Amino acid sequence: MNSDFILSVESLTKDYFSPTGYKIRLFEDLNFSIEQNEFTTVFAPEGSGKSSLAKILAGIEKEFEGTVKDNAGRGLLLIPDKPDSYQWLTVFENVRFFAKDLSDNEIKKIIADAGLEGYENHLPHPKSAGFRFRISLARALALNPTAILIDDSLKNIKDDETRREILELLRKLNFVYDKITFVFLTANLTDAVFLGDKILLLGKRPARMIAEIKNDLPQERSAEILRSPDFERKTNECKNKIFEYDKNIILKTTV
Repeated sequence: MNSDFILSVESLTKDYFSPTGYKIRLFEDLNFSIEQNEFTTVFAPEGSGKSSLAKILAGIEKEFEGTVKDNAGRGLLLIPDKPDSYQWLTVFENVRFFAKDLSDNEIKKIIADAGLEGYENHLPHPKSAGFRFRISLARALALNPTAILIDDSLKNIKDDETRREILELLRKLNFVYDKITFVFLTANLTDAVFLGDKILLLGKRPARMIAEIKNDLPQERSAEILRSPDFERKTNECKNKIFEYDKNIILKTTV
């Protein structure tokens, strides 16, 4: 095991009970590690327990089988699949609420890094998923955790241009904040391939590990790469692994 791991997952299994008392297995026997400064993406189809896995990795969900070894000295933060913010506070006040020890200039820089420069005094718009995600991202950056876990937050952003902007932003932040490791869980294979240095492929419920893919795309990535032969090659590599495991898995992709 690499000594630089942040999280190590061994034989992880999770069940939950439906309202009628029926036992449902979400995933079983997962084994993987999250390495420091390596952007890790986890692809899994809808309904295979991504949110439960994210909560387990973040230390929120405690009921599971197996072990999760936490080596994250500064803690882990989870941005849920529906990012939220205090609608009665401005962008600046939202970040300040969670980072009272930072100076005003430090908060303004983080807000700018999250793509909200010039919006410091704006109130969050309840229907703007992209705006609210950026606020959640700024708040997480301000707390300077060891890792930020993102639970498929882009699925609620319907505007393609905004989604591409945020994909580019996350790759950029991976370099700017080099002491924070990013983990992104998604049902969208395009997002997983674009963002990840390492791509973990999971099957449908009960999800098992299909493969771990090292991503050889350039470290600096813009949305233009989404239509490139190299991106298509890497996406097809992942698709082939998935369909070798289960040809009935429904893939979600966007460009």
